Parts: sequence; C-alpha cells; structure tokens
Amino acid sequence: MKVVRWCIQTALLILPCAGALGAPTVGELIREGNGLYESGDFAAALEKYTEAAKLDPGALEPLFNQACALYRLGRLAEASDALRRVESAPDRGSANDGMPLSTAARYNLGRIAMDLARQRLESDPSAALAHLREAERSFRRVLDEVPGDEDAARNLELARRSIRTVEELIEQMQSLREQFSQQQEQAAEQFARLAERQRRAAERSRELEQQQNSPSDQSPEQLQEQMQEAEQEQESISRQTQDFARALDQIQQMLDQQQQLSPEQREAAEQAIDDAIASLEEAMDDQAAAEQALQENRPADAREAQQQAADRIQEALEQLAAAAQQQFQQQTPQQGQGEEQSPPEEQQAGEQEGQDPQETGDLPDDQELEGESASDDALEGPAQDIAQQILDREQRNREARRAAAGRSGARKSVEKDW
Repeated sequence: MKVVRWCIQTALLILPCAGALGAPTVGELIREGNGLYESGDFAAALEKYTEAAKLDPGALEPLFNQACALYRLGRLAEASDALRRVESAPDRGSANDGMPLSTAARYNLGRIAMDLARQRLESDPSAALAHLREAERSFRRVLDEVPGDEDAARNLELARRSIRTVEELIEQMQSLREQFSQQQEQAAEQFARLAERQRRAAERSRELEQQQNSPSDQSPEQLQEQMQEAEQEQESISRQTQDFARALDQIQQMLDQQQQLSPEQREAAEQAIDDAIASLEEAMDDQAAAEQALQENRPADAREAQQQAADRIQEALEQLAAAAQQQFQQQTPQQGQGEEQSPPEEQQAGEQEGQDPQETGDLPDDQELEGESASDDALEGPAQDIAQQILDREQRNREARRAAAGRSGARKSVEKDW
C-alpha cells in the first residue's frame, strides 16, 4: 500500500480483511475515511481510521491516518502520540514519494512542534523555544535519512531561524526582568527606610507633646523652633513619599513588558502595585495632616497622623513584596538549557477537540503538513508569521505603557510641587 505523508490514500493493494465475510476490509475503511477527510468531516474520518486500526492493530497506515484526523480536530497531543508509534515501528510502508513511513511521521512531528511553538509564543516564549528545538531535531533526523528532501531542509532552516529569534526575545525579556527586579529591590529598601524615618518623626512629635504638657527648662521660643524643625522634617518625608509613588508608576510600566508572566500573574502583580500606590496616597494624606498639625502646634495630632502614615508606608512595602512574588513565581530558563528536553504534554495549547489548528495559530495555508500540496515559497510564510507575532506583541507593549502612563496621570495629584 502506498501512502502520502500526511493524508493517507489507499492504492490498488488492499490490506487483508479482518472480519466476517462481507465485512469491510481495512483498505475499504481507509478509503471511506479518506473521503470523509477530504470533505472536512474529520471526526467521522477518525472513526473509520480507528475501526480500521482495530481490524489490523499492527497496520501503520490506519494509525498514521488517525494522526491526520486528530491534528485537524486540534488534538495535537494525541496526534503526536500516534505519530510517535508510527515513527518507532519497523518500516512496512512508504509515502507517495518513497519516503519511509517512519520518516514521514517524524517530519509531521516536527510540523506539529512548529504549530505548538506558534501557539505558545505569546504566553510562554520559553515553552515555544522548547517546541522549536524539538522541531529542529525532527527535521534534522529527516534530512539524515532522506538528504534530498527540500521541504525538510526548508523547515529545518525555518526552525533554526525561529530559534535564534526567540532566543533573542528571551534574552531581552531576561534583561528587562533583571532591571525590574533591581528596581523592586531598591524600592523595597527605600520603602523600609522611609517607614522607619516616618516612625522616628512620630516619636519626635511624641517628645514635643511631652515637652508641651510638662514643665521644661526650654523657653516657648525654643519649643516653637523645635516644632518648626519637626515640620520641615515631615515636609521632607512627604516629598520622598511622593517620589516613591512616581517610582512605583515606573515599575508598573516595566511590569507591562514582563511577557513571561501568565495573565493571572500579571493581573495579580499589577493589582499589588496599584494597592501599594493607593497606600502611599493614603500615607500622603496623613502626612499632610501631620504638617498642618505641627504648624498649629498640635504635636499630639501630628504624632497620630505620622504613625498612620508610617503604617501605610509599611503596607505599601508589603504590597510591593507581593508584586515581586508574582514576578518570580515563573522563572525564565537560561539559554541553551533544555536542549534535549521535549515540552511536557500538559503544556501543549490548543488541543481541545474540535479546535482546528488553522484557527489556533497554525502556519499559513501555503505551508501545509507534509503530504499535502505546497507552493514554491512554502516556508516563507511561517517565518513572517513568527516575526509578525513579535512585532504585534511589541506594539501591545507600547500601547500598555501609554495606558499605564495615562493611569499614572489620572492618579490623585499631590499638593506640593518642587
């Protein structure tokens, strides 16, 4: 029996019958399945191929055709499993161009890996890179076995170019991540010092309250001078708090570029930073009240407001730590690691039944899976597709940063300008 690499068709040779007289043969079931497949009824085609495989469990052709239908149904993990069984079995068939069936299965495994890479590029570039490396290994092995296969050679070059592109992307993301981490660490240290400084200011107001309420050797003029010094210190603390609120806006904008975060992680981190900024805004309200109280020689009220401000700054510090925790929950692997590791099956996206890969980031129509017709420029589409995904993501990043800047401008304005 002759088969094509992706869409198997029966020829004049018919596989032996496996059933009662008059029951359909394996070849007849495959022909029926192929007709359904060509009409687009992939679920019904899969049933025919599965029935054929039950009649002759050792036949590779029905198994190969099952992979075709599973792929078109979006069940990529199951398609990969079927192809791996064909790949590992002794060759007993060939594709329509004479390629061994196991080699054709290996080729199609590379194509599925390319599809999975495209699906994962947006959400997890590291997983996409692992899929691309898997594709590279598959196409390289195909060329080792069939050196003249032009499609495999082009796909191998595409996989290698895509690997370089994604490696550069991950390197850029890692650099941004390190900058983001450094900013977070510096902000945490500064927040801790600011909270301590605010507590010392509250303690100083408590001392002034005691001096005001008890006999002292100090003259009223001296007490007033100390009150003014306390007010100046509080103004300095308030300005520093306002600076920190602006710094958090910058961290928020850098967070928009952290593409390795899942949507849930990103949302949680953004919420934590928003909460930290809100806590600082509440602290600035308390600080303004403390300044007013010191101007009016009310150190007791100033102390209470200052202590509340210190508590708000501490809350902001804890919320910033929560944002950092979300950031570091997902690590970006170093380049070169995982070279020989296959992506875990549970991470493969777009594998729900009924979800055609063409609708979930599949390669363009001019780069069909092996065995189907392809145009002369078959491998240019995928490279452009991956590049376009990266450009689209960068455009979304810029829009997100502009939106973040808009959010920053919409926050409550501070009273002081310096």
